[in-house]
Formats: sequence, structure tokens, C-alpha cells
Amino acid sequence: MSRFSEAGADAQTSVSPSLFRRGFRHVPTVVTVVMFEQKEPSLPTGITIGSFVSLSLEPPLVCFNVMKSARMHDTAVSARNFVVHVLREDQNDLSDRFAMPHYTRAEQLDGLSLVGGPFGYDVLENALVRFDCTLEEVHDAGDHSILVGR
Repeated sequence: MSRFSEAGADAQTSVSPSLFRRGFRHVPTVVTVVMFEQKEPSLPTGITIGSFVSLSLEPPLVCFNVMKSARMHDTAVSARNFVVHVLREDQNDLSDRFAMPHYTRAEQLDGLSLVGGPFGYDVLENALVRFDCTLEEVHDAGDHSILVGR
């Protein structure tokens, strides 16, 4: 078993961001691509997210986090709708592509198989599961925003 704590640290002591990140690399998460309507072609249309979780059954709510410094942050928190694509094991190329912050919408979507989505913009055709969501709430959480969708 690996321990990710600093010598002499207790629950009240702050942990360095690098140590915190290193510990969480051992926590398995689902990998998703979240896509938003994007009218500005120089900006990306989607982002790779590893923090996607179910939040509530009644009503059906999901949530994920976006770093405030991310290029997609302002698009994400101002979106009316978004589409979460849960990727299959063989779709690492998609998670890598949508994790590139400097890619434009055209670079992200180039050569992909897309279908018309429920909100008027194209979405990925071959995801394992797709959640079509309406943005319900945005919460401030340190250097991230938490987005809640229905």
C-alpha cells in the first residue's frame, strides 16, 4: 500500500498540490469528453474530464469540475446545455485530443464520426454512454468550478 502523506502532516495540515495530485493518480475514474455549443471557431468545443459522477437520482443530476484557468471554463459555466460522452477503453485518442487546450474546434473534431445532438450541435457518435444535460448550477470550489447538470 502506498502512502501519500508528508512526514509530520495531520488532517489539519495543508498538503502540497503536487503530492495531492500524485495521490489521486491512483484513484480510478471514468474518462469523459464534455462538449458544449461553441460559436467561436478558434476555441475548443469540448474538454476531457475525469471528475464526472452521478449526484442524485431524483432528480437525475450529474456533476464534474472544470479548472478556472482552463480555456473552456467560461464556455462551460455559461452553457445552457452540455453533452457528456463516457469513453470506451479503446478511445484514449479522444481523451488525448480533447485534453489539448490549444486545439481549435476544427482540430478537435477533424476526422471524427459525429451525429446531430439534441441541442443543435454535433456530438461524438461512438461513445459508450452519452448524457444530454441542462446546466442546473455552478458552484465555486477553490481553483475549480463544479458544474451540476440535469
